[in-house]
Amino acid sequence: MNYLAHFHLSHGNDGLMIGGLLGDFVKGPLKGEFPDSWEQGIALHRRIDAFTDSHPRLSPCHELFPKKYRRFSGIMLDVAFDYCLFKHWSHFHYHNIDDFIEEIHQLLSSHTLPAKAQQQANNLIQYKVFSQYQHWDIVGQVLTRIGQRLRVDNPLADAASVLENHFTAVERTFLDFYPQLQHHVEQQRKIC
Repeated sequence: MNYLAHFHLSHGNDGLMIGGLLGDFVKGPLKGEFPDSWEQGIALHRRIDAFTDSHPRLSPCHELFPKKYRRFSGIMLDVAFDYCLFKHWSHFHYHNIDDFIEEIHQLLSSHTLPAKAQQQANNLIQYKVFSQYQHWDIVGQVLTRIGQRLRVDNPLADAASVLENHFTAVERTFLDFYPQLQHHVEQQRKIC
């Protein structure tokens, strides 16, 4: 899952939401360096990613892509799923999407985060990334930026066209999988 989904799944708890962002930047064991609720959010982010990465419903989607993309197919699906979440927002959340995005921006603006996470938060706000998910083009832009940050050669700059060719299957998978993920997260949040 990418950031919109992580924020959605941790909604209602600011610390979990901050941890939903930090989960991509804080590696290794959690040692009490951050507020407890942030660390719970980081742990939740990791459990969401583990559940998603290992879910059998997603395997057929990974197989849709040509071989050179398969190593990066998890990233591709994460970004495409944020697009799908935006597109089908009213099925999964009671708040208007614009209000939800404004809430995320206010939350991120009100905290000082570690440098790389702060830069990402600033970019999400400045470039209105979440609002841009109403347009397919953002999928390619986000994948290109992720590809530029990776230390290995990758085909992510061209991945949006591959995703678009299989979008019907990807969207169908998302609509089937996301409610299962929501249920999983509800159970995980009870132990946070």
